[in-house]
Amino acid sequence: MSFYANKSLKTHIKSLVESFVASEGQTVFTLNNTYEIGKNRLEVTVGGIQQYSPSNFTETSTTSITFSEGLPMGTKVDVEIMQIN
Repeated sequence: MSFYANKSLKTHIKSLVESFVASEGQTVFTLNNTYEIGKNRLEVTVGGIQQYSPSNFTETSTTSITFSEGLPMGTKVDVEIMQIN
């Protein structure tokens, strides 16, 4: 008979928030930090309202997102990036 012990895995999650103010009609936002595409690692808000991928924005690259519609000038955009190490 064999027994296996579960070793706890240490996972470190770092949350980084990047804030932007949109120019008129802006759709693309370039981030200073990277994230993993398609891993649900972004939380995006526009004017304080949560946005969802792919309904409201697309994860264009590991450093950018693209909204499906242009934003009005002066709209605050917050992108929270979850980095897991």
